[in-house]
Amino acid sequence: HMYATHKPLSMKLQKLFREETHLESSTHFKMQHEETRSNAVPRTKTFVRNQWVVFLVTYVAYAAVYFTRKPFSLIKSTLEIELAFSKRDLAQIDTAFVFAKAIGQFCTGPMGDRWGARNMLTSGFVLCAVTCVLFGNSSALLPMTILWGVNGFAQVCVYVCV
Repeated sequence: HMYATHKPLSMKLQKLFREETHLESSTHFKMQHEETRSNAVPRTKTFVRNQWVVFLVTYVAYAAVYFTRKPFSLIKSTLEIELAFSKRDLAQIDTAFVFAKAIGQFCTGPMGDRWGARNMLTSGFVLCAVTCVLFGNSSALLPMTILWGVNGFAQVCVYVCV
């Protein structure tokens, strides 16, 4: 009895699929598709130049965000000496970054769907820049931990869109 109710639905789906497949192969669909293509943005010199500008700015910003992750591992020994941070303090800062990045992996997908890739990318770039500048001007453990954690989250905002 249970299979009998599903069989008509399956047959309806097969019929619908056949109709869609037939529509795609018809000349009407092909003509309609060509009309859509002809309405595309004309590739003027200004348009192409703007494409290159957007590409280069995005590429440089992405590279800058990528390279903001590495410096902390390079300055650990300096922080240990100059700010008298223990290995545990440095591990706390590292853990904040990785933890925020892991949480961001789950949160930023739905956030990107809601707010759009452009807004996520822009906010990620700006947040990375701000947190790095503030982190560099900080000398206390708690602000550095919070800022580096926010930086980890901001980096995921960039990577979810790329």
